[in-house]
Formats: sequence, structure tokens, C-alpha cells
Amino acid sequence: MPKNNSKTVLQNESLTSFDLGIQAQVNVAKPDRYRQWGELESNASRISRGAGLSLAAASFGSGNISISHDRFNRILDFDRASGQIEVEAGIRLYSLHAFLTSKGYFLPIQPGHGLISVGGCVAVDVHGKNQLRDGTFIEQVLSLNLFHPMHGLIELSPKSNPDLFRLTCGGFGLTGHILSVKLQAQKLLNNEVVTRVHKFHDTESGLKFLKDSAADADFIHSWHDFSQFSPKPGTGMIFISNFATPGKEFGVPAKSSAPTPHKLPRENRLPAAKLILNRFTLSGLNLVYRSINSMNSKGKVQNITEALFPIHRLQGYYFFLGSQGFHEYQVLLPTHLASDFIERLRVQAISLQIPITLASGKLFGGRQDLLRFSGEGTCFAVNFIRGEKGDKLLRWLDINLMKSGGLPNIIKDSRLPRNVVETCFPEIDKFRTRLREFDSRLLFQSELSKRLSL
Repeated sequence: MPKNNSKTVLQNESLTSFDLGIQAQVNVAKPDRYRQWGELESNASRISRGAGLSLAAASFGSGNISISHDRFNRILDFDRASGQIEVEAGIRLYSLHAFLTSKGYFLPIQPGHGLISVGGCVAVDVHGKNQLRDGTFIEQVLSLNLFHPMHGLIELSPKSNPDLFRLTCGGFGLTGHILSVKLQAQKLLNNEVVTRVHKFHDTESGLKFLKDSAADADFIHSWHDFSQFSPKPGTGMIFISNFATPGKEFGVPAKSSAPTPHKLPRENRLPAAKLILNRFTLSGLNLVYRSINSMNSKGKVQNITEALFPIHRLQGYYFFLGSQGFHEYQVLLPTHLASDFIERLRVQAISLQIPITLASGKLFGGRQDLLRFSGEGTCFAVNFIRGEKGDKLLRWLDINLMKSGGLPNIIKDSRLPRNVVETCFPEIDKFRTRLREFDSRLLFQSELSKRLSL
């Protein structure tokens, strides 16, 4: 990687995790030439920054330089015959998706918002809409180019430097700057997706239906109504989506276009959220949500973009979570313990009188290794507003997750304690050892890596 004699300009900015749990004054570099990646002081602690939409502070930290990939967002190569595409790591998913669909392809494994960067998806090894069938983001990464000041530019793939490849995919940006990524896209046979809703009346039967349906679904997840403050078993709905059969008509037609992504609201969130969001208002909102979706008995047709990026039309949700911030706690539970854990969580939230604004589940499969949020089990996530009661629920979650043998999603929780991660991830020491073997100086650091002593 060539250098020049100029110095990269640093701008001091206030950066915040998306859940508003961590804030820091940070020097930010915004290079626009490849040569500038090697211009920082050799001992300066640094970390890459993509869209900055992580709930945890993985792309910044006090005393670190955050290096933005915003200006590195090009499509470098595309093979229409094979669907292989190479992009710079700063490209946003929505831009990549728009290009691919115009060529008859798409990426099946994507998170729910199109402004997230490809580099961020690799660094976190995100999951998509059906992890049980498709796996995590690493499954569609053919190779990547990594730059580290001590090692220069390195090409990684499952066959070339496989250990470093797996350390980088799901390594939270700690192995270096991901400059470009080569991905395997899939053929897009239809631009429309049909979603059907199945209602369940208790958690156990809901999870059973989820398990029975996941193998045949293109996208699938459960929604649980935690707003019913009663000891009765939790109710909810399963959303099952499949690509539409050409020529078949459904009850609700698809829109001709999907919402374009806007910057997710981090600032100017609702100041009085605690007064507005309570068990009564939430119960009413969930009743409306349930009623609207129950009307789609014949199937609701969506544009593929709407199906892949549902948060585009739900951005107001984050505004109503309020200016004090919120918590997301996402866990991967052993299958045989999932129903009991979810029910006890629901009862605990009732006991603490905490409005759960979102409760949702998916099924996972495969093998877990290093710090990746992957493996076999039931993935379950809850959202709730920050506060004293929320802190009590977090302590309950931490303790019971460790007892269950489940995994927390590190990137979803900006306060996740080190002892929880060390208890839940059996290969955390292997991760630390491999990282230090590659980078003995630990040049790449963030608030997340320091908190967890990675």
C-alpha cells in the first residue's frame, strides 16, 4: 500500500451508538484515495467506520481514530453469467441491491436497512431473513481485500488465508480495514414476495410452527405480543414469505416501488417517550398491528426491496423509542429451552412493568465458532426503553442467558458485560489468541473491543 508525505486530515466529531448508550468525542479521518489508508501514525489506534448504524460502539472509541469508508462505495466488477460481484466496502446495501436487481440478481442474506455498508455486514457477519436455510453473511463472501499497516494488502478467502478470513468475517473490524469484497449473488426469479400470516396462541406452539415452516420459506420470523400484561401464554404471529408464483393473483397487490432509505433518526428522537409508551398505549398499537396483518389471509404481496429492507417504512419506530435511548437484547437459545426462556422473560417484563416494544424470533442452524452470532437454536430479540427498570431486566437477561448456555449478539448491545461474553462464547480466548498472533500491537480498537478485552 503506497504512502505519500501528506498527513490525513482528522476532524473531531461526537459519535454515538445507535441505541444512544455510548457517546465519545473521536477524531475521524475521511480518506478519498487508497494511498491515504497508510498515512496515519504507525502506532495510532484506529478502527474502520461504515454507516455507523451499529447498536454497539464497534466503529469508534475514546482515544481511537475512526476511519470512514464513505467515499469508497464503487462497484468494481460484475460477472452477469455467474452473479459474482466485487464492491468497495463502503457501498451501501441499497445501492448494491438496486444494481443487482437491475441485472436479475440479489443477495439473500441482508439485514433490514439499506444504508448499512457491505464492510459492516462482513465485520459483524450479519444474518438475514432465514438464517436456518441461508446461513450468515460469510456464506456469500467469496473473497475480500484487507489492509493492515503491519502486513500491507492481503487477499482472504475460504481457501486463501482461511483462518484470517474467518477471524475477519465477524471480527468487528479488529483485523484491519476491509477495502473490497467479492460476493456471490443469486438469481432473482421474481420481483414480488408473498407474505402469509399464521396466528398462534402460546409461545410453544408458535415456535413449533416456526420450526415446521422454516425449511420451505424464503423469509420467516415470529412476532410476539408482550403487551398483554397477564399470566396467560404469549400470543403472536408467524410471517412466512416466499417469492410469488408468476401469473398468480393475491389479495393485496404489491406496490410498484419500494420506499427509499433515509438516514435513520439518531438525534431528535421523541423527548417524552417514557410518558407515551406504556403498557396501555403499546397494547393498543399491538392490537392495531395484529388486526392489520390478520386481514392478509390470502397473502400480502411485496416488492422484493420492501421484503428485504422492512425498516425503510418503519423508521418512525426509532423516533418513538425516545431521546433517552433504548436497549435491544438478541439471544440465540438452545432449541429445547427457548419456549421456557421466552415465557419467563415475558412474565419478568410484566413483573417489572416494562413495555416491550418489539419481540421477535427466528430459527438458526449451523455451527458456532469464534465470536460469530451463529449456531443451532432459536434467535430471539426484544426492544425496550432505557431506564432503571430496564437495567433490572438486563441483569435478569444476562444471568438467565448464562444459565441457559445461549449466546448474546455482541453487536446489538452497547453495554454487554465482558463476563457474559466470556461465559457464553467458548472460543473467545481462541479469538484473542489468533488476533494477537496477527496483530501483536492491537492497532485496531474500539469501545466494544476495549470493553470486552478483545
